[in-house]
Amino acid sequence: PDPSILAVIGKMGFSEQLNFLTEIASTQGNPYTSDAAYGLLNAARDRGIFPSKNKDKAVKNLFTFDDESIQETACALTGYWKSKEFIDVLKQKLSRSNTSYGIQESAAQSLAMFDTDDIRKFFAQIVAEDRSMSLTKLAVSALVRLDLTEGVEAIIELLITEPDKETIIYLINTIIKKEGAFKAFVIAIDGRTLATKTASQASRIVQASGREGAEELMAALAKAGSVKIATTNGQRTLDLIAKLKDGDAEKGKEIYHRPELACISCHKLKGVGLTDIGPDLGSIGASAPADYIIESLIEPSKKIKEGFKSSIITTKNGDFYAGSIIFENAKMIRIKTSAGAEVSIQKSKIKSRETSKVSMMPAGLTDALNEGELIDLLKYITELGKSR
Repeated sequence: PDPSILAVIGKMGFSEQLNFLTEIASTQGNPYTSDAAYGLLNAARDRGIFPSKNKDKAVKNLFTFDDESIQETACALTGYWKSKEFIDVLKQKLSRSNTSYGIQESAAQSLAMFDTDDIRKFFAQIVAEDRSMSLTKLAVSALVRLDLTEGVEAIIELLITEPDKETIIYLINTIIKKEGAFKAFVIAIDGRTLATKTASQASRIVQASGREGAEELMAALAKAGSVKIATTNGQRTLDLIAKLKDGDAEKGKEIYHRPELACISCHKLKGVGLTDIGPDLGSIGASAPADYIIESLIEPSKKIKEGFKSSIITTKNGDFYAGSIIFENAKMIRIKTSAGAEVSIQKSKIKSRETSKVSMMPAGLTDALNEGELIDLLKYITELGKSR
């Protein structure tokens, strides 16, 4: 069969049509096994539609493949289809040190879907054993889904160890996605101490989420990490404007492209760049006054450009997503998060949907810059689009 037809069945087919895909996925040596498997995953993940026949047979065959993407799909289908026969296989995939991270992540997410006390204890044991950080954070994420109090406590214990930025992003995104996690975190962090850098990074991610309770959690993180909150006022803005004449736009350009500031991760310059999560800044200097640019940079939520407000979606099972709507029809919404990930959500599973009052651009991105670097950066941005 044509692989494109298999993809269409995955996107639009009902249970009976999906049986055709399980038949292919169950057959050893079939050249279209991977196409059928991806179609089955799309149907389960995006539409909640499952085949009525040969599910376990298909998963068993998919697990025989060496291809990592097929292994990940097999793990995912095990969770969506609640195929209990393969729970031990998922545990083995997750626990083995020679398993790729992608397969481990898929196995962990699928195990959490079974939501049993035995599986909760399995993840708690991984955390207690202090295994590799990559495995531990997967276990912690699963614990948040299975036991919110236990999972949040595990996240705080990891944050106290001053993990790298990538791990902080993963851990905070875990609680962002879980309803009630912000409140649980505020309670659990009270009286604890975090490194200032860790608390600052965590706070920026929370702020960008736009989720209800973000301000309370940011305050709790600031207290735990002794973080100073950057703000602008009329005099501060005027001082920065006055100093722009001494700024070096070339140095500012270099600062703008630093990965840690993430400017290039969200903004294009005259159509050139990675993504368009935020507005194109190619002509910002010619179209906006300096005071607007300064306030937008230091306190992003004060100045959110129309058309770039974040949408907040909470599903009926408590999952949370915030970002820009990039596609919508009568049945489904596709959202691009501030991290650049695209997520498809069935409208029938949405509990609430609203527009965020908080910018997707985190506050505090310029906190690590000294005064001279901040002036240079502002000089560069305020010159963008101006004729020379």
